[in-house]
Amino acid sequence: MNKQISGKSLAYRLSQLYYLPKQGDRFKHKTQCPACLSASSRWTARCFTPFVHVTTGEPLDPTVGYCDYASCPLNANNSPLTPYEYFLNNRLDAERLSHLVDDCACPPRPLPKLVPLRIPWEDVKPSLSLNPSCVDFNTLFLGLVGMFCRKYSDLLPSLVWRTVVNEMYGTYMVGTFHNSGQYRNLNGSAIFWEIDEKLDVREGKIMQFNPETAHRVKDNGSINWVGNIGLDGKKNYVRDNTQREHCLFGLHILATSCDKVDKVYVVESQKTAIAMRIDSILAERRRCRDTQSFEPPIFLATGGCAMLRKDLLAPLSGFCVEVIPDSGKATEHWREAVAGMPNVVVNDCMERLRMSGACGENADLLDVLF
Repeated sequence: MNKQISGKSLAYRLSQLYYLPKQGDRFKHKTQCPACLSASSRWTARCFTPFVHVTTGEPLDPTVGYCDYASCPLNANNSPLTPYEYFLNNRLDAERLSHLVDDCACPPRPLPKLVPLRIPWEDVKPSLSLNPSCVDFNTLFLGLVGMFCRKYSDLLPSLVWRTVVNEMYGTYMVGTFHNSGQYRNLNGSAIFWEIDEKLDVREGKIMQFNPETAHRVKDNGSINWVGNIGLDGKKNYVRDNTQREHCLFGLHILATSCDKVDKVYVVESQKTAIAMRIDSILAERRRCRDTQSFEPPIFLATGGCAMLRKDLLAPLSGFCVEVIPDSGKATEHWREAVAGMPNVVVNDCMERLRMSGACGENADLLDVLF
């Protein structure tokens, strides 16, 4: 360059040459996350999207990008390292690439034509609890039956608990994953179908649970998406021109209950949403022994702390919404996420319990009630 410019100015101008490609972009690709890989030598998931050059698609650096996992240290406060910060911290690299500022006239990036991801109902139905053979080996189903049997052993026999949990599986449209091929390790996992208020199936999150405790299995590969790996006999649904549009888990319930419900609760975990709806019915039964006219509260789930966004809550604009974050950092994050939404309040009961010593970090309602 003919004219010397400041470090901040150079870092900014270079950063304009790199961007984070979205789904459908020809430069979109995923690699192994360096932070996840260093934490586990057995890590194989490709969960890291690097920032790339606008014209060549070359990654800037293996550490500059975004990991799919919100808890990854590379995504501090859900904000990945940006090219600007990278060049600001690496002056030598900035000076080495400074010629690009003058040499590269960046053409505007064409916006990819994306099609919203939708999964056909005919593929979803065989996984649902309407098929008795599904719930018999669904690990979350077995875990929830055992969990309620232990807490309410005096209320209902175990055989009835199977009926209660199975009925709630039907309400929330929870599926059971089965695959005879590459993903056999996920067999028996719960599929949390994301079905919107128009009854369109947007995605399905596959999660493996311990059938004895109902706790999530946290081994590598115990979580995946139907869009990524498909179902037994069906290929993956994600293509270069498809885009995920997530919605709240359980949102479809409002399609048939909107005339009876004026308040909706939002939690993080899908398991918690299911269990809290069951527990509210049982609490009402113990209180008055008459649940015929009782309409249980609706609990919806985001599926992750970082998933709570205003667009995700937009379909709830006609309801009073109470969000209940897990204890710890999630409380402040959810407060910021719903700021300015007049119909949404934050219930910080879990954070208050943590401050009093009644629970630990990242605890949710089930950790206190069960």
